[in-house]
Amino acid sequence: MDTQKFISSFKYKADGFDTWRIISKQPYEGDCDDFSITISYLESKSNLIRMWLNIMAFRHRFYWCKSPSNEAHIILKTPKGWIDNIYPLWRDTNNGHTKVILYPWPFVVIKLILGKIFK
Repeated sequence: MDTQKFISSFKYKADGFDTWRIISKQPYEGDCDDFSITISYLESKSNLIRMWLNIMAFRHRFYWCKSPSNEAHIILKTPKGWIDNIYPLWRDTNNGHTKVILYPWPFVVIKLILGKIFK
């Protein structure tokens, strides 16, 4: 699957858990963190090792923020720009999100492990 196909097919669906998972098959449903980690994976040529290297080298950065509707949200920043499920286009700014705080990569690891356990 390529990034654009995923973006155009993605449907928001709250998962009820604060865990992250890479969405690998249809239906492409999940919440903001699932969207962001899947984009990171796809932009890493669907290679987990490359994805982790991108995250640990800060080429792919995840940010906790408040969405324009004032809800907790996760957005992704890569060399291509910012992207999230609310504004699913690459852009140069975080598009009105506030309280934008870098999510440390060890937390990303923990969230993905929890996502595997509570799948």
